[in-house]
Amino acid sequence: MVFYRVSAVLRLTIGVPQGIVLGPLLFLMFINDVCCVVSNSVFRKLFADDIKIYTDVSVYSTSLDFQISLDYV
Repeated sequence: MVFYRVSAVLRLTIGVPQGIVLGPLLFLMFINDVCCVVSNSVFRKLFADDIKIYTDVSVYSTSLDFQISLDYV
């Protein structure tokens, strides 16, 4: 006899439902704006549905720029 565990149903109040037509468009609008809000001292790499932001923290002001960029994202 095999028993299967089923997760409880949870209603989400945020995000974009999967499978809707607007999903890819809304994602592109979000990801394109990321480059505008990230500081110039912070490097960013975009690939498909991933984003990587990083910096070389050599002075305190650079770490503040990085934290502000993280907060924006």
